[in-house]
Amino acid sequence: MANTKVKAEQLEAAQTSITSVGTLTALQVDNININGNTITANSGALNLTPASGSAIVLDGTINVDAGVVTGATSITSTAFVGTTASFIKASSGASATSGTVLTVEDDDNTELSILGGSSSVLAINFGHSGDNDEGKITFNTTSGSEDLQIVSSKEITLDAAGVIKLDADGGELQFLDGGTAIGSIAAHTGSLIIGGGDVGIGFYQGANALVPYNGVSALRDSAIDLGMASSGRFKDLYLSGGITCTTLTPSGRLSFGEHIIGSTATGYLQLTSGSGKAWAMSQGGGGAPGTDRNAFGIHHWNGSAWSNPLTIDANGHAGITSTPPAWGAAYTALTVGSSGALWCSKSGTSLTAIADNTYFDGSNQIARNTQAGAQYYMNAGSHVWETFASVSAGATQTSSVPFLINASGQLIVSRTGTNTPYASGLITFRPTSAFNTQVFLNPSTSAQNHSLFYNSSGTLIGYIQSSNSGTEFNTTSDYRLKKNIKSLSNQIEEVKKLKPVEFDWTFEESSSVGFIAHELQEVFPHAVSGEKDGVGLDGEMFPQGVDYGRITPLLTAALQEAITRIETLESEVKTLKGE
Repeated sequence: MANTKVKAEQLEAAQTSITSVGTLTALQVDNININGNTITANSGALNLTPASGSAIVLDGTINVDAGVVTGATSITSTAFVGTTASFIKASSGASATSGTVLTVEDDDNTELSILGGSSSVLAINFGHSGDNDEGKITFNTTSGSEDLQIVSSKEITLDAAGVIKLDADGGELQFLDGGTAIGSIAAHTGSLIIGGGDVGIGFYQGANALVPYNGVSALRDSAIDLGMASSGRFKDLYLSGGITCTTLTPSGRLSFGEHIIGSTATGYLQLTSGSGKAWAMSQGGGGAPGTDRNAFGIHHWNGSAWSNPLTIDANGHAGITSTPPAWGAAYTALTVGSSGALWCSKSGTSLTAIADNTYFDGSNQIARNTQAGAQYYMNAGSHVWETFASVSAGATQTSSVPFLINASGQLIVSRTGTNTPYASGLITFRPTSAFNTQVFLNPSTSAQNHSLFYNSSGTLIGYIQSSNSGTEFNTTSDYRLKKNIKSLSNQIEEVKKLKPVEFDWTFEESSSVGFIAHELQEVFPHAVSGEKDGVGLDGEMFPQGVDYGRITPLLTAALQEAITRIETLESEVKTLKGE
């Protein structure tokens, strides 16, 4: 051995191994024994260190340099392969050997196996010892059928701090259940499509839109629903943009925070036809939609301008073609146009009214325009007609009640400001000097019946009739309504009992002639109504009345008797005179 100094004692010990000059059959240097083809270390590691830049050459072809082994065609060791004892790289141009090519087994019996499997399938299996196919990666090398599969009987997790990329180069990422395709992810016209069967969703980059797809192959217009009617519904839908649809049928609330379609106004839903006309529902009255967050409006676009057919304010007051005025908070009103209104109380007091050019602000009636106003209202069973003199728009109005029907059904026509009925009368007139004609009837040229009177059986018993020449107060006297007819007699004696008088009225400074009712009643009761000293239901005096027309038959019969007597006396006088 060149450049090596061997001690004398070492040479003496080694002489028994030297068989001839120049031949050393065995040698021990410290802990290293060299014997034939074997180099062993008695203890510790065996280190072979070549000069810097050189390699350790084994068998003339295997080089070990800086931990890298080159030139080896095969390495066989039970430490690599267990029982099969093979770790093989196929020769150039050949296929991998069928069966297990490499198995790595840890102390806990976890295995990683690389298999040739067959001439067309390569595989990497993962699993426990004896069950190394709990997970596997296989690749079919058959030309035209190349197929990479990742299979696991457990879960598959992809976890990366960076990006995980799947590139199908125009193909699909399919999802299967028991070998049956149930869905896929694919690219179509540059957009990502997720779908299954005929139902798919496309993330359409060209329009920045989420669109329906027929599976993953084509757009599917107007054919896919979002949710189902009863058991497959979504909860809330929050949008910052608009909704454009043919039919919108929500079963729950439909809430929009901002505009739906149209301009940048706030909070309105617009329905547009192909003719350029449109309807919109919005926050706000006025003309265009979205002008007032404290009101709700329905608007119409005629092609050039907005109008406001309906407005509802925050207090529940509505206006048709107008904005509701400031009605009192205790009332609900529907205003129509610039002057009309229908309003009522929300609760408590019973009140419903129809008004023209007036509204109630909770304290006063206010004019909507500079002109007179009128109002009819129903209140606790009463029907009241009011009028208002002309004042400036926005000014307080003063009410006058010319006509009302109270809860008892009594009609009062008044110009005095007093709206109470007289006693129990059904109709009360309260005129003033300016309106001293209580009832004005203007007949035509022919006779007209102004009032017809019937008895409880429904038989006509009298009527008032007038024409251009006069007025008649008629009591029925038709023979068809009479029986037990007989002539009057001895009426001169009855007339002699009558006590006609002249008198002054107690309630006004005027004189008149006539009868005292109860005195006439004693002679001819048919001409008198009521009782002496009678009172009405209200405790007030109920005076007796006389129908002077009923005395006519009595006076006629008495006159006829007097004429007969006169004629008899005249005849007797002629006889005495010899005429």
